[in-house]
Amino acid sequence: MQREFHVKSEAIPTLGITTYLFGLATGSLFLAPISETYGRKPVYVIAMFFFVVFIIPCARATSITEIIVIRFFGAVSGSAMIANAPGTVGDIIGDEFRALAFSIWSIGPLNGPGQYSGEMEKDTI
Repeated sequence: MQREFHVKSEAIPTLGITTYLFGLATGSLFLAPISETYGRKPVYVIAMFFFVVFIIPCARATSITEIIVIRFFGAVSGSAMIANAPGTVGDIIGDEFRALAFSIWSIGPLNGPGQYSGEMEKDTI
């Protein structure tokens, strides 16, 4: 992203991940209580629709600012999976395998958003 959008600072592209994680946290505050009122399925369907809709402008973005803002709103809608999935896993998995199921499920939200190995490329911008 640094090369494509001609960003000199290494900190600015990191804001894409930071605002995404902030969006996941913010959205969970709203979507979890809504799912208790209206049920999980409507929240999943509507939130995932908006998540997919926000992917398109992120792919078509022309500046780093657009990506940062759109990723925040995409993460707010995508946080339905973070907020509601533990309840769903608890509902569909029996007592015998529930701990294993939660362990496997937790790998994605805990390791996925910020996982990066290796150093960033040091190419000239």
